[in-house]
Amino acid sequence: MPVTPDFMTPNGFDLVTLSKAINLEPVAPGRLGEMGLFTPQGVSTRTVIIEEQSGSLALLPTVQPGGPATVRQTDLRTTRSFNIPHIPYMKTILAEDLQGKRKFGSDNETEGLNEVLLKEMTKLKRDHMVTQEFMRMGAVNGVVIDGGASTLYNLFTEFNVAEHADVPFILGTATTDVKEICEGVIEDTQDALGNAGYQHIHAMCGRIFWKKLISHPQISYAYQLWQGMSGTGDFLRSRRTMFEFGGITFEKYLGDEGIGGVPFIDESAEAVCRFFPVGTPDLFVEHYAPATWFETINTIGIPMYAKQVPTDTNDGIKLYVQSNPLPICTRPAALLKGTTAL
Repeated sequence: MPVTPDFMTPNGFDLVTLSKAINLEPVAPGRLGEMGLFTPQGVSTRTVIIEEQSGSLALLPTVQPGGPATVRQTDLRTTRSFNIPHIPYMKTILAEDLQGKRKFGSDNETEGLNEVLLKEMTKLKRDHMVTQEFMRMGAVNGVVIDGGASTLYNLFTEFNVAEHADVPFILGTATTDVKEICEGVIEDTQDALGNAGYQHIHAMCGRIFWKKLISHPQISYAYQLWQGMSGTGDFLRSRRTMFEFGGITFEKYLGDEGIGGVPFIDESAEAVCRFFPVGTPDLFVEHYAPATWFETINTIGIPMYAKQVPTDTNDGIKLYVQSNPLPICTRPAALLKGTTAL
């Protein structure tokens, strides 16, 4: 059961208790969070170092018996350092805000401090979760962006790889061979992954791209069949936002319009779809640094922390919630972008 601390006791102000409560409180994290695409990895530092080792295959020549053996070249190793973003958030609750305040849905019951703090903590967590989802989408795009629309890391630049050219789907033309285009996406993804395996290729579509995709003559009938199929996967199909075609799982990203006018999938210039492999070990990793408080020095980071302290005048409580996440795609060359005209 969720932890419900007593905020009026000394333990109620305990960092560990509050952090347990905020990490247990159920809040919808967004689709990428639901998929479990990113492997969570807590670290005890504010910087994470990612090591890349190129273990390429080689074709070996034959030599005469007694001749010199071919010398195996040492694998090249490259390390890259990333600073983990720090995202603090707080809310002050004054005693006067609770004085005589009627509890929601009640005629004569006043609202308690515990209830107000838990509600405010849930609201703070909700904004943290949607920010983390926004950053995950950035990692899927290859450019990690924070909630203030500032670029944190261009993964293509960081890993010194060229971004793949946009894949034109030309969905406005009835004769476009969509299946052939999908096969090209699969081949390009496999080339980028090399020897690394994967389960399937997923495509997160903006709402405009999705509408054009499922209405295309080569797609519409397959989409209708997929919706009408029975058996395993009925629940997903009933959502009417996901189906498989050409070896790729296409999905409409719900909430792609974004928060506060900042889109999760930007379709201002063209309709967009993002392709990425699922099931490749260590391809998508989300690092968590510890909170910036004395109690968490040199501890392993967790997704979110909560802490409360009384105000200087003891007339209220300051509720702090912070997260220190860094979602990364370690092989950004495997990230492709599909486009079609608006």
